[in-house]
Amino acid sequence: MNRIRNLRHSPPLCIKSTLTGAQFSCGHHRVTATRTMKNFTLIAALSLCSISWISASVSQYQTVAAQPGEEVTLQCNNISKHDSQTFWSRMVNITKISCVVVMFTYGDEVIVCDGYEKGKFEMESNISTVFLNIKKVDSSDSGLYYCGFFISGTPILTPIHLKVNGKITVFFSFSYLCSVCSFLLLLYNNCIYCLTKNILYAKKVFF
Repeated sequence: MNRIRNLRHSPPLCIKSTLTGAQFSCGHHRVTATRTMKNFTLIAALSLCSISWISASVSQYQTVAAQPGEEVTLQCNNISKHDSQTFWSRMVNITKISCVVVMFTYGDEVIVCDGYEKGKFEMESNISTVFLNIKKVDSSDSGLYYCGFFISGTPILTPIHLKVNGKITVFFSFSYLCSVCSFLLLLYNNCIYCLTKNILYAKKVFF
């Protein structure tokens, strides 16, 4: 049977992805999967949230420069474990974070998220480094990217700024602090929303 688990009576879900997409909240995930010939759906329910889980370096970040049409490789240290999720995400604006690519467990297929072209965005890794390869970049690819890991329910983020038509620099800035704080606040708000919905669902089902 294609359906792995009947989801009709599942609690409210906070994270959903298709073969080309995924959306992230924060927390520890319980994953259910549905497979058809042309799509693969991953559904994760948020089980617990805490702002203390979120960890990100705020001392500095690397800015990688590129010219239009070039291939760019962003990279970060690989701190993943066998059962951790590895992903790259991007800050679209001050209130929105979008998933770029994700690998739910070590050795799994890399999923390219909705809104990003498969073949242009590719994630690779070895024992020490995680890479995001972006082919034929243009100005629309500029922005703040996050190399991230969910390890035991804790998101750990490494920010990297991609700038098309710029110089490579490493620096600390107030605007970076604002972007990180906005990202963490967005994750926290999503956690509160999802946790509230799950509590309401539990009361409805069990009381």
